[in-house]
Amino acid sequence: MALRAIAFHESISTEKLEKLFRSEWNQLFAATTFAHCPTCKVLYAVYLPNTDDKNNLDYLGDLEKEIAKDCSKGKHSLQEIRLDRTP
Repeated sequence: MALRAIAFHESISTEKLEKLFRSEWNQLFAATTFAHCPTCKVLYAVYLPNTDDKNNLDYLGDLEKEIAKDCSKGKHSLQEIRLDRTP
């Protein structure tokens, strides 16, 4: 499955983004932004592998829904949330 988007909890985001951007390919075509938990407002760094994907805003919304599902009174068990393309 191909990656559509991935969100990293603020506690691990710097390290994870550094790893992703080590590749020259990723530096050329990828983008980052942020998402937050609609419930507790914790921040997540979001990596979008294709800046030209017209669905990036939808992916961001989908990530925030998944982040909200994981929220339990401000605690998040998932440090990384992936959206993959299904064939």
